Amino acid sequence: MLQLRLYTAVEDFFSEETGKQFLLAGDKVEVLDTSRPEFWLVRHVSRGGDIGFVPATCLRKDEERCVVSVRSKLVEWTG
Repeated sequence: MLQLRLYTAVEDFFSEETGKQFLLAGDKVEVLDTSRPEFWLVRHVSRGGDIGFVPATCLRKDEERCVVSVRSKLVEWTG
C-alpha cells in the first residue's frame, strides 16, 4: 500500500511561467517533492493530474489520508 501526502490549496496561485491559474482554493494535491523549502512540486488530485511547483504557503496538510493499492489500482479515502 502507498500513502499519498495530500494537501489542500488554501488560496489561488497563478504560474508566472505560463500566466495561467494553477491552483484554485480547495484543490486537492499530492506533494511529490519538498526539497525546495519555498516551492513544492505537486500533482493535482482533484483536477486533471497536472504537475508543477507552488508556494508551500498555499497548501494545508489534510488530516485525511489516501491509501492506494498499486496492484489492484483501487483507491480508498478515509477521514
